[in-house]
Amino acid sequence: MWDGNLDNMSLHDAEVIYDNDTYGEIGYWTGTQSNGTYSGNNCNDWSSDTYTDNGTWGSFLSKDSQWIDNSTFSCSSSKYFLCFKYN
Repeated sequence: MWDGNLDNMSLHDAEVIYDNDTYGEIGYWTGTQSNGTYSGNNCNDWSSDTYTDNGTWGSFLSKDSQWIDNSTFSCSSSKYFLCFKYN
């Protein structure tokens, strides 16, 4: 999962969340590069909602590295938070 690719389906296909986003623009904040390491872009430790701070986000519709690292976007944008438990 953290190697940058989802093997079988996108998070949207797996019904992790239902959204009507056919272009993958809603997404969720990750703060993570496609290889699973910290990107350095996390909206000032997730405390900022201003356009001057940035966060890395992922797309519900992607199976490639964009599922966790679609791009960096202004923190003033509305995105979900997606949390995982790793054992």
